[in-house]
Amino acid sequence: MQQFTENAIMEHFEQMLREMPFDKITVTALARHCEISPNTFYYHFSDIYDLLDQWLVRMLEPYVKSSEQQWQASVKQLLHRMKKEKKLVYHLFNSISRDRLEWQVFGGTYDVFYANLSARPESRCVSEEELHALADYCCYAFLGFFLRFLWNQMDADVDSEVDRLSALTEPFVHQALCAHAKMSEDAQKEDE
Repeated sequence: MQQFTENAIMEHFEQMLREMPFDKITVTALARHCEISPNTFYYHFSDIYDLLDQWLVRMLEPYVKSSEQQWQASVKQLLHRMKKEKKLVYHLFNSISRDRLEWQVFGGTYDVFYANLSARPESRCVSEEELHALADYCCYAFLGFFLRFLWNQMDADVDSEVDRLSALTEPFVHQALCAHAKMSEDAQKEDE
């Protein structure tokens, strides 16, 4: 029953996001829309931002799970879906703070980039610290790409833009991993 109620709240929340900006959605209005009491809402979510965070995690989960090896395909699927839900996306984008947006993008992409980097053969000799730093770099690059996509009203050709991002980042990532692996090898030789 608990999962059913949470799903219903999230479905109504999504419906409301299609109709109005996030900052206009209140717990009272959402509860009325769901035909539940505000107390029922608070039983499942601590506040409207908790609901937003959990809803975003749920919406992004299919893309994150499938992207650990082929992030480009997942990003394309996500951006195509965003274009279909343009009104909903801008109801969120124009209503939430830049910090929250960045937190969501990093939260949704960091593990994907880290897993992708760790799975590469050239990462075997790279320290965990360097892999984490490189994953951070990839997140920042993706954040810039993502913001530009939103600022440009999602008018860009998704497939060619993601291919361009990949063409720019892949050689850099390969070089960075190889350079760090070489530094690790040199350090080991010096220790011997």
